[in-house]
Amino acid sequence: MTERIALYAGSFDPPTNGHLDVLKASLAVADTVYAAIGIHPGKKPLFSFEERVGLIEAATKAEFGRDGARIKVVAFDGLVIDAARKQGASIMIRGLRDGTDLDYEMQMAGMNETM
Repeated sequence: MTERIALYAGSFDPPTNGHLDVLKASLAVADTVYAAIGIHPGKKPLFSFEERVGLIEAATKAEFGRDGARIKVVAFDGLVIDAARKQGASIMIRGLRDGTDLDYEMQMAGMNETM
């Protein structure tokens, strides 16, 4: 059986309960989930990359127990689709807050499929 690998990209600045909910749901569809922290040189994050990694790892360990080990934290810059390819992910996880997010994500999914 082929391993199902997913990528969930975000700034995670800071990681929120909403992020954890999405990560938990992701574990139902993937064997390994990469929480990919976007690095934007032009932005000044509230927390450093290392702090965000620590926060995500601590939260997933506390919240998900052994399943938390299936979540790997990585950095990326550039396009999310390129980060997904680099990790070997065939599933891209996205969170939706409202209908506007859905419209945007549907457009992005179409573009990512084309790329």
